Amino acid sequence: MPLLPQGGESQNTRLNKIYKNMNNLSRFDVKRILEEFRNDGVVTLKQWLSADELVELSCHAAPHFDRAPRKGKYPGILKNLDKHDSWFHSHIHEGPQFELICKLLDADIVPASAGCFVKRPEESENRVNPHRDLGPWKSAKQGATIWFAIDPANPNNGSVNYLRGSHLEEHASTKDSSRVYQADLQPGDAVVHNARTIHWSKGNSSPHLRRGITYFYWVKP
Repeated sequence: MPLLPQGGESQNTRLNKIYKNMNNLSRFDVKRILEEFRNDGVVTLKQWLSADELVELSCHAAPHFDRAPRKGKYPGILKNLDKHDSWFHSHIHEGPQFELICKLLDADIVPASAGCFVKRPEESENRVNPHRDLGPWKSAKQGATIWFAIDPANPNNGSVNYLRGSHLEEHASTKDSSRVYQADLQPGDAVVHNARTIHWSKGNSSPHLRRGITYFYWVKP
């Protein structure tokens, strides 16, 4: 069961308690992360969220997952959580991922949007075609996306695939299987990818949910 805020406690107080216990970059090999991100355009952060952080994120995300559309142009995807939910507005601006992405892009950044996605059981047709996050190569802004796994992600339930090094190339082929990285994750893991990195996912052919939270950032003009 998700851990609900204690009665009478303000959201700001609750957030301050969370941030005091947030993970920090000293737990990670930042040099390796930087090198992998700059070379491959994608890096996985195992156990980025602690158990308490995962519960907190899951609690606040739950009502948004329920609202994610089942049909339409982007089934299972709901954007702009930070525009309608003060918790996500605070977390996308102040969570520990903000400092990390500044380091990865070596620049000041601004949040673009917080979103959630749901790949519901046995929705094998709910796939995402290969794409870059921020438009065509020549006009694409510099930026990055981080997503947090709420559920396990694996080939059966539609884990995300990335074409390593594609952030450095205007034209790249997803047919080169030697460059494809499949993000198999456990709850609490996270992945950061460059906005120019080509990525895609298949549908969910399993009987299990795959849910995640995504934060989009771009380099400050």
